[in-house]
Formats: sequence, structure tokens, C-alpha cells
Amino acid sequence: MKKEWKVVHEMDDENGRPTCWAMQINNRFGRYVWITLNHKNYYDVEVDRNGEFKTLVTCKSMRSAKRWVTMYIINKEKEQNNGK
Repeated sequence: MKKEWKVVHEMDDENGRPTCWAMQINNRFGRYVWITLNHKNYYDVEVDRNGEFKTLVTCKSMRSAKRWVTMYIINKEKEQNNGK
């Protein structure tokens, strides 16, 4: 299954611009990972840990946030699964 980012339109700003994106991951980090535009115009990579959102990293761009998720969540999970 290809993992895709989906806009969370419920979080759009007052001008209708997206501020939050989600991807279903179903791994040790939880069911979803989110990228959220914060108040400083940086992008937070977040997961839900036992009902509490935790920011894993803050990136300067959406592109770098997506790359971080690919490298440190998706690819690490693949490596662990291949090692079993």
C-alpha cells in the first residue's frame, strides 16, 4: 500500500489554506503521523502517543518534514521489518 499525505481540511486557516496533513502509518509510532504548520511558520512532525500529541521534530519546510518522515519513520520501519 502506497502511503500518501492527506490534507486535514478541518484545520485549514481562515483563508482556506491547509495547515495540517496526515498519513496513516500503523506502526510503533501509532496509527497516523501529522505535519502541522505552527505559529512560527515551521512544520511540526507529530504523532499521537497514548492520547497525547508529541512533536518529534520541527522543520523549516514542508518538503524537509516529509523527507524526515520518510527517513526516520517509514524507512526505519521497513528496515526493522526486513530484519525480522
